Amino acid sequence: MDALGRVYEHYYPKILKYMYYRSNRENYEDLAAETFRKVVRNIGSQEGNFEAWLYRIAENTVKDFYKSKGSKLRLEESVKVAGNVTEGESGLTRTEMKMDIYGSLDKLNEEKRRILTLRFIQGLSSEEVAGITGKTPEAVRIMQFRSLIELKKIMTEEKAT
Repeated sequence: MDALGRVYEHYYPKILKYMYYRSNRENYEDLAAETFRKVVRNIGSQEGNFEAWLYRIAENTVKDFYKSKGSKLRLEESVKVAGNVTEGESGLTRTEMKMDIYGSLDKLNEEKRRILTLRFIQGLSSEEVAGITGKTPEAVRIMQFRSLIELKKIMTEEKAT
């Protein structure tokens, strides 16, 4: 298998997951495929950290798509969970809790949502997120902290209503 095939095999599931949380169910697979089309076209100009470069292409693909549609970036509010889910102490099922979190994430501004998606949904380190966003690792950690506080406030306010 050639190098590009190995890159595709390794990164496609990650980019697909990223697109799922940065767009919606109707478009995430197409956006992931478009990201890899851009990677193939521009691989000769790639410099520095490959993964950071790849996620920047993915992010720009999402932005371009929604800009062309005139839509706001959003997270998919429904979550696919197989099987029965037991209720937790809060009385909410895990599915309901995930929907609350994803719906609340959607209320954050794009930059905060992007940081939290990369850190907690994609599982990247602060250093990796810094490479993707062009921020310092410290700035990523500060934004992550502030974003989590805002997310908690949004979720608390929603529960009160």
